[in-house]
Amino acid sequence: MLLGVFVHAATVGDFGRIESVSEISDLFRMSLFFMISGFLAAMLLGRQPIGKFWKGRLRNLIIPLVFGVVILNPPTLYMVYAYFNGRPDSLAEVWNAVFGDSTGVSGQLVWHLHLWFLVSLSVYALLAPAFLRPARRLIEILLALLPKGSALLPWFGVIFVVITTMTLLAALEAAERITGSLPWLMRVTALYSPYYFMGLALHSASGTGREMIRPGYLLSFFVVLLYIASEFVLLDGVAQEVIEVVSLAAMRTWICFVLIYWGQVWLEGRSRITDMFSRSIYTVYLLHYGVIYALALLSARFMGTDTAAFYVFLSITTIFVGLAVHAFIVSRSHVLTFLLNGRLTLVKA
Repeated sequence: MLLGVFVHAATVGDFGRIESVSEISDLFRMSLFFMISGFLAAMLLGRQPIGKFWKGRLRNLIIPLVFGVVILNPPTLYMVYAYFNGRPDSLAEVWNAVFGDSTGVSGQLVWHLHLWFLVSLSVYALLAPAFLRPARRLIEILLALLPKGSALLPWFGVIFVVITTMTLLAALEAAERITGSLPWLMRVTALYSPYYFMGLALHSASGTGREMIRPGYLLSFFVVLLYIASEFVLLDGVAQEVIEVVSLAAMRTWICFVLIYWGQVWLEGRSRITDMFSRSIYTVYLLHYGVIYALALLSARFMGTDTAAFYVFLSITTIFVGLAVHAFIVSRSHVLTFLLNGRLTLVKA
């Protein structure tokens, strides 16, 4: 999630090649987040009754979402508007740009800003108990068909995400032909759901979980080759759309498998640094968009808006501000811990 700070810092100016951070992160950042979230949801469902799971998860998600949208986002949206368009004559001007006509207005001005993922996670949490049983059944079928440790297991994971993504995309396009258009939040929630479902399945794999995500050489070669081909080989119409969807879904799934597999190796055991970031990441992420634009408004005239130094300053300073706010303020307040982290007990720094 910390990579999101660097992605959103790039929205402040025209940083040239630095903006490729967004393109690279799009290959794995949110898909990995949702896959891990699905794994953790399956783990909780294995320990708790459904009612307790729903109560805990929705509290952890809805409270920060409401607090962010109602309290944090309005001043952030004001700063985004002011940064790109100059100081507004009234709050109504900003309100109209967010909820009405934004023609001629620059900057990302949507009511949820970076908090959309909390909406998606809330939907997934409600559906997780229903998703878990077919996920377990899918794993049971695979393990019955393939020998333990088979190199084909990760292939099935990639193929499942690809087929599910294509099916969902076709359903969304069919719905849009009827309705005219669908909300962006609905589309993104639907299209990231296969990764959450795969997280549920990985937990259901139990002792064979590592075999499910082991990045074999042949699968790696095939996925990378397919992605490169989609970037450089131009086809006609539907064929081009299909190869782009298939290659992106396959690449995202493969990268998630690689990062989870090697993350288990590299991050085995706990450390003070990983503990610090895991405890404060929610605070950092909820606050970071506002901090970025507050820093941009205060420092742009001194540093220039399109320099690499300005980008690095915004990104690194925002992370440190978020960590400091959590360590010295949020972690010492029951109220702020509840509002920003959805927890009833303090999250120590």
